[in-house]
Amino acid sequence: MCATAIECFWNFWHLGLRSGGGIGDAIPRLSFKYNQKSGYFLKIVFENFNFIICNLILLNIFFGVIVDSFNTMRDKRNNEDNDNKNKCFICNLDRFDIKSGKSFEEHRQEEHHIFGYVYVYLFLSNKNSQEYSAIENYVWNQITLHRTDWLQAAEDEE
Repeated sequence: MCATAIECFWNFWHLGLRSGGGIGDAIPRLSFKYNQKSGYFLKIVFENFNFIICNLILLNIFFGVIVDSFNTMRDKRNNEDNDNKNKCFICNLDRFDIKSGKSFEEHRQEEHHIFGYVYVYLFLSNKNSQEYSAIENYVWNQITLHRTDWLQAAEDEE
């Protein structure tokens, strides 16, 4: 491949950096020794420019977007886990803002037991709408409108 140090340097620059992949493998190889020097150097510049643009820059941008999207997904999952552990699902109070004299777990289990709200929904969905009381009618209207105002109203009454 090379007989002198300068030939070895240019062959390394030409073949060593790219080593597998890219446009340089598809184009016929030129030799420093047997081809015109200007054509050889233009080929080196062209192939290395393509290697730098395609392989280094574009692939790193692509992988950076992937890594960033995974970081965003992880942060979102961590925030959801933190909310599940430290916030009441119904009243959205933080673990440290509960002032009822009960622990956070007691607050969630006794005052805002989530299945109680599920039972209310099931009860109202199975009951004839003509037999609703005023409060049941209000709650059912809030549920059908996909609103949560009735949850907060229940909290205010306690």
